[in-house]
Amino acid sequence: MTKHLISFFFSILLIGLASCLNEKEDLSNNPHPSAVSIQTNTLAPDIESTVFTIDETNLTISNSDSIAYNSRIDKLVPVFSFAEGVEQILINGTIWNTTDSIDFSSPVIIQFKAKDKLTTAEYTFKVNKHTVDPEAITWTKRADNFTNLTNIEEMAGLWFQSQAILFVQKGNETFVLKSNNGQTWTEATSSNIPLEVSTILVHKNAILAISKNHHLITSVDGINWSIISSSDEISFVNILCSLQNKAWIVGDKNNITYIYSYSSESETITEVTTVSDKLPYIEVSKAMMKTKNGIEKSVLISGKNNNDTPVYSVFSSMTGDYWVNVITETASLTFGERIHATAIWLDSKLLLFGGSTANNNNLLDVYISSDEGYTWEIASSNKQLPVEIGARKKMIGFVDSNNTLWLIGGIDALGNIQSDVWQGRLNKFDFIKQD
Repeated sequence: MTKHLISFFFSILLIGLASCLNEKEDLSNNPHPSAVSIQTNTLAPDIESTVFTIDETNLTISNSDSIAYNSRIDKLVPVFSFAEGVEQILINGTIWNTTDSIDFSSPVIIQFKAKDKLTTAEYTFKVNKHTVDPEAITWTKRADNFTNLTNIEEMAGLWFQSQAILFVQKGNETFVLKSNNGQTWTEATSSNIPLEVSTILVHKNAILAISKNHHLITSVDGINWSIISSSDEISFVNILCSLQNKAWIVGDKNNITYIYSYSSESETITEVTTVSDKLPYIEVSKAMMKTKNGIEKSVLISGKNNNDTPVYSVFSSMTGDYWVNVITETASLTFGERIHATAIWLDSKLLLFGGSTANNNNLLDVYISSDEGYTWEIASSNKQLPVEIGARKKMIGFVDSNNTLWLIGGIDALGNIQSDVWQGRLNKFDFIKQD
């Protein structure tokens, strides 16, 4: 009997010991997380796809590619994965139940306690968010005056062959200035042919313009010009755009206004169609853009028609000879009647800067269209002009090969011609995406 009792108690002891050993084996001493993510949150768009890196050496958790500037990160719920599980998680010293949201406006200290209830690992968890608005335009004044010329009557400019070229008109003289940075300008000898500077336009590898005596002229450097042969009966008025490998030009012939096409390959000028009374081509804002499919498109904004009447419109064309007004006068949130505004295509959006009313009152607002000119709204404050620029018309505007926006000179509200140089940079063009 005694022998049986001893065997029984010995068996119980072995079972208990084995149970204790198994329990110890289950009590992991590895509290380090193996993966981290954030639950979907509408106040922080795409936060669930943000990649967080776990650094077990420095005990940090963070995202290398910052989330959107306007994201709310004060109520986020993280999700942790573990290779061996944990007993407890503390956020800034307080036990966390894994469902409560956490304020990540500043870094938080997260302590993971292993299943052995002894081993801990303390991480600093930081959610990086852009501190600079990627959609804002940052403006920099490059020069107070690009020229010492006085008695300027009109100015125009463009980006051509990796540099800015400005044309300054004084009577029958046209002066040419060039710069690649906006700060330092080289003044060339005056152009050999007086220009109507407001008509200049880049077409392929050359610049086109209309001379003071209404000839179509061309240049490869903006200084030396040659006349493009045409019928003496044509009196050219303005160059609308460059599309379909041709330049499209408005001209008068026998008291009728036509659209002409010019082919630089064959050096021919062709009469295409008469101009509608509704089409603006005088004091009009011109811009080139691309559709979502990458097709080039030209736009003419407001301006005046052939009766010298202001036209409230946005005409667009993909061919150069057929133009369609894409807005109506009853459309809401539109820029209204204006002339001498500056139109820019940047980041797949149209921007309209300043200009004046038909009564010659300068405007300082900026309007924006995200759908190729069909609808417009006042641009947000992050895209408005610096206060120093003020209300202006006839500003020179273009975008260079590096997507930097240039605004130069113009006429202020007192009628004074300005010659300062500003550059605008959309912040997101300078964001570096990290791995």
